[in-house]
Amino acid sequence: MKKLFVVTALAAFSSMSFAQTAVCAAPSAASNGTTITGGTAGTDFVLSTFTPKCSTNVHLAYQQNATTFAVASGSAKGKTYYSGNTNGGGVTADGTCAATGCTAADTQTKVTAKLSASS
Repeated sequence: MKKLFVVTALAAFSSMSFAQTAVCAAPSAASNGTTITGGTAGTDFVLSTFTPKCSTNVHLAYQQNATTFAVASGSAKGKTYYSGNTNGGGVTADGTCAATGCTAADTQTKVTAKLSASS
């Protein structure tokens, strides 16, 4: 289910900023994430503002530029990170979480790496 959420999020997003942004902070119940504000054509990949849905216990971060959108996620109770980008980088497993679960900090590091790898 977490992988499905990341795939859905990746398909829905299409913009980039230079800093990674946490969208979901492992809520204790499914809820709305941080609103992603549409940007400017030629600068951002996402042009339309939307609010994603966050699954319980999921950390999700994105990063974008003018041509690529990258996303990474991991469950606070899970054991695997997932990441992908719109530049032919479909969502795949991207490492193992600590025994205590995935963290927001590692998710943000992974999304930065995924965006860099798309260049």
